[in-house]
Amino acid sequence: GLEALQQALRNGRGVIIWCDQFTAQTIMGKRALHEAGVEAHQVSAQYHGFSPSKFGYRLINPPLVKVENRFLKSRIVFERTDAYQVTTRIQKALKANGVVLMTNTIYAGSAFAEPAMGERGWTHLASAPANFAARAGAALFH
Repeated sequence: GLEALQQALRNGRGVIIWCDQFTAQTIMGKRALHEAGVEAHQVSAQYHGFSPSKFGYRLINPPLVKVENRFLKSRIVFERTDAYQVTTRIQKALKANGVVLMTNTIYAGSAFAEPAMGERGWTHLASAPANFAARAGAALFH
């Protein structure tokens, strides 16, 4: 909860909130964090929004992104061709004791773990959020 997040920030090494697409990644989740005083940096794909098409990128997605940005400290746009830029910005945010939101998608790392969920279920978890947290000594929330 919020108390655990605030305690992690008092430790001074930043926080990664490793989100599924139905939690803090919605406008409601970003707004709730913002209203609780959490200034978060969102890592998102270039085609973030309702549609991954070029049409969506140009016409459908911008209104959603504009609303989300009202509740974020910054947006770190990930492009596979420039992973260095994204890595540097995430590291700087964590070093400054920031909160970084990363979504559990294929964009959040190419290596996946497949932890069990119940007797026969499993889920994919991208490796990048855990790697960033380990390197920075940051808290990792999922």
